[in-house]
Amino acid sequence: MIKVLHSSDWHLGKQLKKIDLSEDFKLFSAWIINEIKNREIDLLIVSGDIFDSSNPSQQAMQLYYDFLIELRNEKPGIMIIVTGGNHDSPSVLDAPKLLLNQLNIQIFGAFKGNYKDLFFTLEKGDVKIVIAAVPYLRERDIRVAVSGESYDDKISLTRAGIEQFYKNVNQYYEAEYAGLPFILCGHLYVAGATLSESVRDIQVGNQASVSTNIFGANASYVALGHIHKPQVVDKKHIRYSGSPFALGFDEKNDEKQVIQIDFETHISKIQSIKIPQFRSLRLFQGNFEEVKSKIDSYTSDSVLTDLAEVLIIEESYNPNLLSQFQDWLSIPKNNICIAKTKVQFIENLAGSSSVLEPGDDLHNYEPIQMFKKIIASKERNFDTEEIIFTFQELMQIIEENHSPNENTISEN
Repeated sequence: MIKVLHSSDWHLGKQLKKIDLSEDFKLFSAWIINEIKNREIDLLIVSGDIFDSSNPSQQAMQLYYDFLIELRNEKPGIMIIVTGGNHDSPSVLDAPKLLLNQLNIQIFGAFKGNYKDLFFTLEKGDVKIVIAAVPYLRERDIRVAVSGESYDDKISLTRAGIEQFYKNVNQYYEAEYAGLPFILCGHLYVAGATLSESVRDIQVGNQASVSTNIFGANASYVALGHIHKPQVVDKKHIRYSGSPFALGFDEKNDEKQVIQIDFETHISKIQSIKIPQFRSLRLFQGNFEEVKSKIDSYTSDSVLTDLAEVLIIEESYNPNLLSQFQDWLSIPKNNICIAKTKVQFIENLAGSSSVLEPGDDLHNYEPIQMFKKIIASKERNFDTEEIIFTFQELMQIIEENHSPNENTISEN
């Protein structure tokens, strides 16, 4: 029997409203290594978004390499497959590729033009499986942009490019490995999947979503990344493992997991393994006195400090209350850290959506989130989807131009 574990979306270097999540990953790392040992896992697949940034900090890189070293020390025979995600820089992931290959760690930061390079096999006893380690597909991997394309053209051509890519992958499998149990990887948005607020738009703002049909009929299991909420999409063997811990407050009720897939002569079992919750994310709302009372009396048994999202709702604007709230926020709290705040005055809601606490500044938003807020506040005498897509294209160009080159790993 061959045992496989599927994880994704670690987002090393991620901060949740300026709260560093490194300790969350360290605890997850220790837990998953222990699970791999106890369950005698033969192959670990991480389906993209290893890092939260294309230019990860030295601390994030250290977390990554510490994990790989510790896992190899604790489970010397394990094979590890790491594919790139839309947050990852292919050059950063691929820089140590040749060295890591010697440790049976296969890295696929980006598609290099040869489908053969995506495939490899794993054999144990009389069981043999084949894996296609497809990373996140960038525009240049799937289509050639043409001057004068409309927004609808870009969506349809991007979708068609993704579909053709997976068709080519399946054709290579059929020509070289037909009949073997087959794991197909991917980092993309599949239609019908439930998104989280911390998921960055990819491929024309997620409009170029694809059907599960593109994966074909050959795959025994499809190991997906990009969506942070663990879920089955359409068919029980097509799954997002999700992020290992909450990356946004809308994920506070998610039951985080990794997926184990067991192969005999064919796939025999798929099971979800619950990841322990190392800290809780809580929402407190009401008027100031109600919220203050709840938080001042809050207790927790979490390993890490719990994080709070605070929504104050008052009848009318009161500058003295805002000042009191600000002073109260500056006082350290027991068992919980206030990470996100918002104040609403009911009488002002008709004229404006809300009044933000001064602490809720631009750093609390991804650029695309803030851009969408600006667009929503304007008179709409333009094509909203087109201008948002153009903004995303500009952001991608900026990000790629600031990525390290093939021979350099930069530190923030």
